[in-house]
Amino acid sequence: MSNDDSRPAGADRQTWQADASGLVPGWLPSFWQPRILVKNGRFSPWFFWVSPGVWVEKSGAFNLLVWIAIGKDWIAECPDKYRRAIVAHECGHLSEFHWLIWTIAVLVGIRSAFMSSVVTTAVRWVTTLAGVWGGLGFAVGVLVLLGWGFVALLRWFEHRADDYAVRCVGYADTIGALTWTRNRMFAGKKAPWVEQRIRRLEAKAASLP
Repeated sequence: MSNDDSRPAGADRQTWQADASGLVPGWLPSFWQPRILVKNGRFSPWFFWVSPGVWVEKSGAFNLLVWIAIGKDWIAECPDKYRRAIVAHECGHLSEFHWLIWTIAVLVGIRSAFMSSVVTTAVRWVTTLAGVWGGLGFAVGVLVLLGWGFVALLRWFEHRADDYAVRCVGYADTIGALTWTRNRMFAGKKAPWVEQRIRRLEAKAASLP
């Protein structure tokens, strides 16, 4: 990456807020407009605290309902041309109500897994045929499938938000922002879920006429 790409931009919260306000569709109601929050310290995308060097080396950006949390270091250090792409990605989550969809999916999934008469009947039936361990294995299998479904939904959310950013700022800046994010947050460590998103956008950009 060039020196220009890594040069601090020195933007403030108001600059990020102005970008966010201009990157959401006009039909969004006033109560669902993006609000930039500044987060001090290190945090992972899911707000799990982690020890230094274990996973996330630096803070990042995260959408929660109408709030977009941005790490304080990102506010000051993100290059100008990548700032809009990062904000656009988070505005994509916000505009398509991903957090609400995720919450509903989790609630429905948990209810289906633990309270559904079909699942409980199936567990009893398998237990009768294969014993306690067979029933336990079946229950674990249901949970694994549920977890796989949640992971697939999260991946779809990220792809949708990436595509939203592309529509707002183009492929070059979106791919550049993802690359900067990977290098900034993971400090050279492997980040296959981010790298897969970069490869996906590169392939889509290469397929353009």
